[in-house]
Amino acid sequence: MIIAVIFIIGSLGLIQFIRTRSKDGSSSNDKKNTAKENEKKSDNTKKQMKTHEINVEEENPLPEEKNVPPKEEEKKQEEKKQEEKKQEEKKEEVKQEEKKQEEEKQEEKKQEEKKQEEKKQEEKKEEVKQEEKKQEEEKQEEKKQEEEKQEEKKQEEKK
Repeated sequence: MIIAVIFIIGSLGLIQFIRTRSKDGSSSNDKKNTAKENEKKSDNTKKQMKTHEINVEEENPLPEEKNVPPKEEEKKQEEKKQEEKKQEEKKEEVKQEEKKQEEEKQEEKKQEEKKQEEKKQEEKKEEVKQEEKKQEEEKQEEKKQEEEKQEEKKQEEKK
């Protein structure tokens, strides 16, 4: 009987011990303490952030807003956005115009190069024609000389 009582008390103690310990080996009291510490730390950081925000606001106060109804402010903001869009569109148009001009310049260069190439080809053709003419003239000259020689031979034969 005494053994049974000791066994029951021991098992109750063991059950209590298992309940207080978590799977990682720390007790639930340790968890509560760490949770409280973490909460204190987060409260301290929140307080520090609030004081920092207040200090920043004191250093850089927001400009006082004029008594402008919110609708007018929204309209002004919309106008600013539209103005910015217009400026961006103008910049884009200028860029496109510059691209067009650059392309036109390149096209003009290509055409100019073509013209120069054609001129060179025509000059070469002209040179070839002149060379052919010279050769033709030389041939004719040779023919004349040959004819003259034959003429002289004929005259000599006649004598």
